[in-house]
Amino acid sequence: MANNELNMPPESGLTVPGLYPAVLCLVTQYTNAHGPRFRFLFSLPHGYLLAKTTSVVRTPKSELSAVLEGLVGRKLLPCEFAQFSDIAALEGTCCEVLVAEAQNRSGFKFSSIDRVVPLRIH
Repeated sequence: MANNELNMPPESGLTVPGLYPAVLCLVTQYTNAHGPRFRFLFSLPHGYLLAKTTSVVRTPKSELSAVLEGLVGRKLLPCEFAQFSDIAALEGTCCEVLVAEAQNRSGFKFSSIDRVVPLRIH
């Protein structure tokens, strides 16, 4: 399947948009101009590494919630969001990521993770 093959060299900074199997390698917390953030680093086939960043806001409609639900493979209950304190415990989790092409204000194109979804059994 064409969108499961990465046919661009890693140094290009781009992957072909599509759905890819991935493993969550590392979760870090940092702060930038937007405030505290989580960085989820995913390993894709052929040695590609892509990161997804979210705020640290833990509500059912937050981007963090969407990533967590994609990793655990189910909708989380509202009471679970506040209790989900050890996000790094998810490192090593297999999932799939939807990769999209994005562009910054300077016109530089790069690959980004649009969504994290549970690993499908084929």
